[in-house]
Amino acid sequence: MPICTTCTASVEYLYTLYETKNNLRLKECPKCLSFADPYVEYDTLTLLLDLILLKRGVYRHLLFNRGWPPENHGESSESLRSKRVKFINERERFRRQEPSSIVKESKPENTPTPNAEHARYTNLPILSDLLNLLDEDKLDRHWIVRNVIGGMAAGFGLRVALDCHPSLTALIIMVGWTFKAWVSHFASQWLGITEDAEWMAYSIP
Repeated sequence: MPICTTCTASVEYLYTLYETKNNLRLKECPKCLSFADPYVEYDTLTLLLDLILLKRGVYRHLLFNRGWPPENHGESSESLRSKRVKFINERERFRRQEPSSIVKESKPENTPTPNAEHARYTNLPILSDLLNLLDEDKLDRHWIVRNVIGGMAAGFGLRVALDCHPSLTALIIMVGWTFKAWVSHFASQWLGITEDAEWMAYSIP
């Protein structure tokens, strides 16, 4: 049985789910008159942050209330029965159809060999250019790994500090990456460093 995350009193249910999309109403605790479990509406990131902050409510939510079914006021027994009847009728109609009309197997006359398929894909100029970008001499994997880790850390920090859309956060990170690469390239030329790749690899992401 679920409990209230504030006073640990037992409640019958946590929230009521209605028929319309994303329409739910939280249950009020009869003892402390607060919401029984407000973490029902929270996302995973908020739960993780409250776990880091060692809040008691999130631990009670995860231990006692996680996955508890709601009180459903959206569908009556008649509507559920009609949906079951409709599903059974559709299944029977699908079963009566001839197998030849459902699955038509056709064997191609000229089946290409794997070597021919490989040669056909490698002859494409765009695909060959993309494959050439993955070479060791053209792809600096150390720089990419450092920037990806730095971008993930910056994105997590911006998501916590700012209440903005994820696309805006990604745009801020991309602008920061571009500015950082431009400053690193300009500083390497100004300092007279010839090994630009080494300067980019060890620059701060």
